Formats: sequence, C-alpha cells, structure tokens
Amino acid sequence: MRTDRATGRVERTTAVREPWSPAQILAGIIGLFMTVLGGVALARLLPSDSLTGDTTTVIGMGFSVVMAVITLLLGLVFLGGAGRPASARQGMISLGIALLAFGIVTFIEPDALGGALGVNETSGVVYAIVGLIAAIAGITSPTMTSRAVEQRVEEDEEVIHVT
Repeated sequence: MRTDRATGRVERTTAVREPWSPAQILAGIIGLFMTVLGGVALARLLPSDSLTGDTTTVIGMGFSVVMAVITLLLGLVFLGGAGRPASARQGMISLGIALLAFGIVTFIEPDALGGALGVNETSGVVYAIVGLIAAIAGITSPTMTSRAVEQRVEEDEEVIHVT
C-alpha cells in the first residue's frame, strides 16, 4: 500500500487468484493424450479413399479414419474444458462416463465396431480406463479458491476512510 500524504491519496494493489480445480490439469493431460493419439492415427491413414476401409494401429489401438477424427475431436473437447474449473469437472464427468461405456462395449464386442471404426480390444481397455479416470476425477476434484482482501478507499479533504 502506498500513501501520498500531500494529496491524501491511497493506492492499493491486490493480486486476485482465479479459482482452479485439479480436474483442469487431468483434463489437459487426457486432452493432450487423445489429441496426439487421434492426430498420429489420422496422419498414418491420410490420404485415404475410404473413411472406414483403411485401418492402422497406434500403441496397439485400432483406428479407421472416422475413429481417428472422433479421438482427435474428443481430445480437443477435453483440452477446451481444461480452461475453467466448472467446465473441467462437468466435462470430465460426462465425457468420462461416455468413454467408459464406449470402452466397455468395445472390449466386450470389438468385432461389432471393428469394421466401421477399426477398434480392437486394446482400444476398449484404453477408452474404459481413460473414461473411468476422467469420471472419478470430475466427481472427486474440488474447486480451489483463495480469499482476496478487498478494501474500499474514500478520500476526504484530510481524512482517509478505509472500509
């Protein structure tokens, strides 16, 4: 706090911290993983004449062009949600549960989705684990806030009132 006694003016500088949640960090990590995974798969598959005919594997997970685009977009959604604590938590819960369900279905019946999406059992396991981690993190992560001291300064002719 600086005071100028000649004019009776008081300047106060306060640092304000934005609220944050550990879910934001995890959403960023999951988003980065999924974006890179989808991007690598897409880079291996393009150019392609078919959206579902050609397949590739990345870290043991199967991908068609459609699944690579879905994974890339899902990663970008996770990254976008990492910006705000409420978005991160809500997004982690909803996307996590959806990924968990998709992963379980893919693991149980990989052949049902294998033709169109190119997925395999490894894909199901990875999506289920990522979905479970995301959902649990969204549910259990608190939103951290720090208290900021705020003072209002009023100036009179020779008296300064701080409230």
